Amino acid sequence: PDVRRRAGAPCSPVMAGVWKQYPRYANIGAVAPDGPVFCSAVPMGEERRNASDNRWFRQAAQERGLVVSGFHFGGITGKAVLTTAYPVVNGRGELQAVLFASLDLVWLNRIVAEAELPPGSVLAVIDPFGTILAHFPDPDIWVGTAADEAPIVRAALADPRAGVADIPGIDGRLRLFAYAPLDEAAPITGARVLVGIPPDVAYAETERMLWRNLLGLGAVAILAFVAGWWGSDAFLLRRLRALVAATRRLAAGDLRARSGPAQGSPELRELSRAFDDMATSLEARQVEAE
Repeated sequence: PDVRRRAGAPCSPVMAGVWKQYPRYANIGAVAPDGPVFCSAVPMGEERRNASDNRWFRQAAQERGLVVSGFHFGGITGKAVLTTAYPVVNGRGELQAVLFASLDLVWLNRIVAEAELPPGSVLAVIDPFGTILAHFPDPDIWVGTAADEAPIVRAALADPRAGVADIPGIDGRLRLFAYAPLDEAAPITGARVLVGIPPDVAYAETERMLWRNLLGLGAVAILAFVAGWWGSDAFLLRRLRALVAATRRLAAGDLRARSGPAQGSPELRELSRAFDDMATSLEARQVEAE
């Protein structure tokens, strides 16, 4: 009722009580249809503030719906904020006031600063117009800066979904970026999160895995070669030993000595057949002589 009657004296303490429950907001209050702020959780002092020039106020008054502003500095608090506004209308559809709640961006920058990122990485949050809401590192330099001309910002704002791009960042340095809408934070509708990692850092793990796989493959190939060589050499020695043993038996008078089934290389098989033919011939002659 105090908002509808635009009664500032009783309204402001009520808003101050609500504000204590939501410390992430910089201020909560209400604006009259012609622009003056008549209710504020944060004391305004003697000077009356006017919000008629603020885009969020004009948009909420005209569209009669929930509006989320871009980055701006609060006229009462002087803090970097995003403002959510909602019109209050009577039964005849007449505008009675516009409620507002300004989200303080300090907490957002604090969360961004706590992100554990590799050296040379950046993390930024931008509003729907490309203004930087939070940035790591150097938030004092970047917050509030219009970065709508940066290639990564243009790419992120043009794509409503999450994506990845190897592209220059806000500072002009080439990084591997991932970007996504910040849907989970309802007061920051339309905001985007950008995370950029230097290419050498991003691809370092991939390169390590590649080299590890190549070394493993090389070791397996060497082991296979050694095993094959050793196996073939061992087989050759076995065949030669069998042939030598058969020769010794033959020399000792055992005309039934044979080298066994022909196996191995063509040369070894030919040698085995020649020996067996010789042994067969000698055995036949022995039989004839008897």
